[in-house]
Amino acid sequence: MKSQVDVVRRACSTVVLLVGLGLVGACGREERAPAPLAAPTMTRAAWLEAVRQAHAGVDGAQSSDDKNDALRRIAVVLDEATPLPEASAAPVKQDLASRAARLALELGRADEARGWAERGLALGNGMPFFRANLLVELADAERMLGKNEAAREHLVQALGINQDLLDRELEEP
Repeated sequence: MKSQVDVVRRACSTVVLLVGLGLVGACGREERAPAPLAAPTMTRAAWLEAVRQAHAGVDGAQSSDDKNDALRRIAVVLDEATPLPEASAAPVKQDLASRAARLALELGRADEARGWAERGLALGNGMPFFRANLLVELADAERMLGKNEAAREHLVQALGINQDLLDRELEEP
């Protein structure tokens, strides 16, 4: 049976590939006036490489210094203006925010973890899988802070999302 980490990595790889091809934003997009775009300081290829390096930093992080370095890499990616439409970049950013929250939890920094999770959730609904992961990270942070009722509420939300995903998967032939 695949671990959650394996599932996240595979989903992230898929999302990065789709973003690289520019396909994620085309699905389910509402018609509305385009928002003014800030001139990105990175090319698409450079941004995707920064995303890849941020994930590699998390994957290889063993020591506290490694984890702090990985958090800095993630912050750079999330702070940088993306050359992709925000609808395409949001799932990638949510995944990175989730991974940052998990690293902060591993470092015993619950307030920081909560901030990362809330930052990812603020990007919108994105992809349900990543939203559920962010809610789990937020619940773990709240639990570490002694806010058990808030943690329970976040876990219930995450379970609801995961149940919906499972129901959809079982409906498809």
